Amino acid sequence: MYCYPHLYKTYIALTFLLSIVCFVLVVHPKYSGIRYRVLRTILFICLGFSGVIPLTHRSILDGVDSILLFYLLLMGATYVGGAFFYLYQMPERFFPGKFDILFSSHQIWHLFVFLGTTIHFIGVKYLYHWRILHVCPSQSYILP
Repeated sequence: MYCYPHLYKTYIALTFLLSIVCFVLVVHPKYSGIRYRVLRTILFICLGFSGVIPLTHRSILDGVDSILLFYLLLMGATYVGGAFFYLYQMPERFFPGKFDILFSSHQIWHLFVFLGTTIHFIGVKYLYHWRILHVCPSQSYILP
């Protein structure tokens, strides 16, 4: 998004806003119960995809890169996979009391989020190196 400063600022603002909403849902006691589990899960998936959407948009504007596409798909799969474990309370749903300390769905979800953010970091690092080697198209950059 370096070549598109207006898009860059828009995506940063939207990600920041979504992060604030997720933060409020996590710390506010009203939303901590089971009743809002689906809402929290959907918002966290959206927060995870707030990194996928700008990268996809960049690929559309500057051309699709198969390595970047691989990172995007893998990152999205880890976020959704972790949310699946969290939302459906697996494995403790099938073995009540056996996963109260280790390997609970919440811990598995955090592992998937860690993997997703690691993949995101690798993808951004790849984009950084790509950015150094390529110049912006002359028509893409509009002065703020």
